[in-house]
Amino acid sequence: MISITKLRKKETTNKGITLIALVITIIVLLILAGVSIATLTGGNGILNKVTKTKEKTNLEAERERLELIKVSVALDNNGVVTVDKYIEQLKEENIIVGDVEDGDDDSKNIITDNGYSVNIAPKSDKDIIITIEGEVGKLKVLIKKIILISGNDNIKVDVQVKRGEGAIYRYYYKTEKSDYQLAGETTETSYVIENLEPDTYTIKVVATNTNGTTFKEEVGTIKQLTAKEVEEGKYIEIESGSNKIMCMVLWDANSTYGKDGIHIVAMDTVEQVQFRFPQNSEIDALDKNWNSYLNAIKILNDKARSYANTLFCADARSIGSIPDNPYSKNTNKGYVGQELGDKNYIVDYNKMKELRIDNLKKSYWLASRYSLAGIWEHASVRFVNSEGSLRGDVKTSHAEQIFYWETGSWHSTVDKDTGLICGLRPVFILKPDVKIKGSGTSENPYYLSL
Repeated sequence: MISITKLRKKETTNKGITLIALVITIIVLLILAGVSIATLTGGNGILNKVTKTKEKTNLEAERERLELIKVSVALDNNGVVTVDKYIEQLKEENIIVGDVEDGDDDSKNIITDNGYSVNIAPKSDKDIIITIEGEVGKLKVLIKKIILISGNDNIKVDVQVKRGEGAIYRYYYKTEKSDYQLAGETTETSYVIENLEPDTYTIKVVATNTNGTTFKEEVGTIKQLTAKEVEEGKYIEIESGSNKIMCMVLWDANSTYGKDGIHIVAMDTVEQVQFRFPQNSEIDALDKNWNSYLNAIKILNDKARSYANTLFCADARSIGSIPDNPYSKNTNKGYVGQELGDKNYIVDYNKMKELRIDNLKKSYWLASRYSLAGIWEHASVRFVNSEGSLRGDVKTSHAEQIFYWETGSWHSTVDKDTGLICGLRPVFILKPDVKIKGSGTSENPYYLSL
């Protein structure tokens, strides 16, 4: 007989085996389920393959449809198919959705009623090429063209794209001796790569949207710019001692006066210069005062020269002197009713007005003088006042005359001790082959190097 104890032990053993089997079964089923789900939904899963197969089938069907229309156009036109005739046929069959856009090289871009982006380009005078780019909404950014505009130390990159909505653009550059470096990342299709040395650069633009990444490359060159190549109106910063003086090109190499070196004028005054009534009561005061007046041009030009950086400057002068003969002056006193002095200031003054840099909102000297011999002996140095008006050229009054002769004695319309105080505005004449860097703007002026 089997004892009750043995029966219970056997019953317990059977229950244990059953639980283990159940756990094992569940694990196996989960593994099989995981394999099945991966097989169905993975990158190479059945569902994905089915989707790709369907997309490929639809694409081929669209290609066949468009090719059949091309055959139809050829039959109607003695075997000739042009882009325009083909587009016309597509419109008649209501296949085109939206506008027809111009593509590269006389091609056309369309969207079909089945949602495909298509490029139609001429193959010859009698045939075309039909390229289905893909389904709208599933296409990468198309970089059609990269336009490079080289500056003196920068390259502006303009990118022409198709389907660029929401894309991010990365701009890279390299030389033959370096690897690509990232210049910047932006959502804009224009970017300026700055602080580049003269060299040949390969520029790469990488465009990324939700459908993937594309890129295109273009080659550009930065040439070494020299002073003789800089145009008038450009800004140049020049070092003078421990200071930097912002200037503008007044006379470039294409002008009458800049052929031997461009002339750049300071955009502000660098110091104050005083001309005052000579303190002399001797009988020969006329000659001494006159000599003081005659020396005004030399005084202004010599002071301007003291600011010239000889590493870069061939010479310097005061604004308002004759550009190619700055120390020119008329030394005659003249006779009654004779207007003397000089017209030195005219060419500089007119050029400054043309460039709209004549009014500094402060007064500055012109290295030019006015005098009138008559009952009164007038003598003055021309200047531009704080309102931008030319002064020191008055014929009908003694206004702002540094000194004049009247009724047997010398007089002045300004304070005899103070005289007239105006700013010095130097003009620097650069050596033709000085190297230039920068952009030439007020924000990023050219600067000079050896």
